[in-house]
Amino acid sequence: MKRIVILLFLFPSITSASQLTFLDLPYNFDTRFNQFSMHQTLNVTTAFSTTLHRITTQGILRFELPAKIKAVLWAFALTGEDYFLFYLPGGYGWLHEEWHRAILSMRGVNSYDEIYSFPLFKKFVSVDHIRDEDLINLKKKFPHDLVRAEEAGVEAQFFFTEEIRKNCFFKRSRCLEEIPQLLSNILNSSFYILFSSTEEASRDTTEMEKSEGTIISERDAFGLDFTAWVYDLFRENLPYSMRGVHPSGAGIKRYVSPSQLDEKELNYLKLQGYLTWLNLLSPQIFGFAPSDYWNFYFTHYLTPWGFSAGVSLLIRGKKWGYFLAGKINSSLHLNLPELDAEIWLKNSWNSLLKIRISLWIQPLKQDFYSKKGSPGGLLEIYLNFPLDKSTTLFINPFVKSEGWVPGNEYLDAVSGIRIGTSFRLNLLKDTL
Repeated sequence: MKRIVILLFLFPSITSASQLTFLDLPYNFDTRFNQFSMHQTLNVTTAFSTTLHRITTQGILRFELPAKIKAVLWAFALTGEDYFLFYLPGGYGWLHEEWHRAILSMRGVNSYDEIYSFPLFKKFVSVDHIRDEDLINLKKKFPHDLVRAEEAGVEAQFFFTEEIRKNCFFKRSRCLEEIPQLLSNILNSSFYILFSSTEEASRDTTEMEKSEGTIISERDAFGLDFTAWVYDLFRENLPYSMRGVHPSGAGIKRYVSPSQLDEKELNYLKLQGYLTWLNLLSPQIFGFAPSDYWNFYFTHYLTPWGFSAGVSLLIRGKKWGYFLAGKINSSLHLNLPELDAEIWLKNSWNSLLKIRISLWIQPLKQDFYSKKGSPGGLLEIYLNFPLDKSTTLFINPFVKSEGWVPGNEYLDAVSGIRIGTSFRLNLLKDTL
């Protein structure tokens, strides 16, 4: 039933080019179709949020008002929409929580996304109904997947902004309607990471534990994502059960308060909060391009072995588009290179062909403490087959060595294929 609700959000929003992935293998098979993959949830959020902004923009443009008043009204309207998109199924908060769940589900950990209960105005939204035993087993057997699950929510939001940047650039040079999407997700994520190292975060952690009491099913998977992330990053060999007993006396104390972190862990967490501001460094944030033919942006991601930061260059011709990125993969002892390249062949509204090649060196065995690097790579092909002027069928085969790739659930080597469709229904004109 929940899946039907999400699809109902999607289909009315098919204006411009919206994409829906029907099948994402091997992930859908590995989870027995009980959980959306990362790309499937990304499709829904992109279609829902982009179209909602497009409808609002069109409505405001139809008002007979001075241009400055329209601009102010537009900014307030889209900001308000983005606030509620953090609480609605199909929105940004849902995407954040579903990427947590994507990793947990892959390793057999069942959960529930509180977004489905419409928790409007709630300060913290949970992924709950998780057994302590499942988290103990996850840390024991797959410690790097636990760290990945803890950072996966913010990975979702930063990856979403990357896809928005690429899509709007290759379709038009300015990205005015996308500015609220970019700002709301980057600022929300950056402030969340920075907040996690504060005394207020310690007080909130204590309050959450008190309010949940002895009811284990109401507890979030991690509490504050990033205190848990840095704690398990630095203490990868510490058994999960050693977190201690919950203050109520029932179950394990899952949540990590900033006051529990040592000086190195706390400083590392603060550093990541500052580095997230790199994601704001782009002309696209301000709605302009240095040229109709190129643009750039910086990135920062948390990873299972530390963080990745880099700069990306977008180049556009009449039919072809090019994406080039250089990154540094940083762990405790290592700073390793990565190169990422994409080539796009596009028509007036969609990409007909996309080829992506990534080559990297990442810490051996995805280990934060490793002093050796391990080379790897990704090859991905995206093919669109036009069915008519407004509909295409796409296939997206990929093969990846061992390593972390944003938007791919697997740290192990994997090959697979995504199959879906892209639509363009001219319900509204393109604007801005």
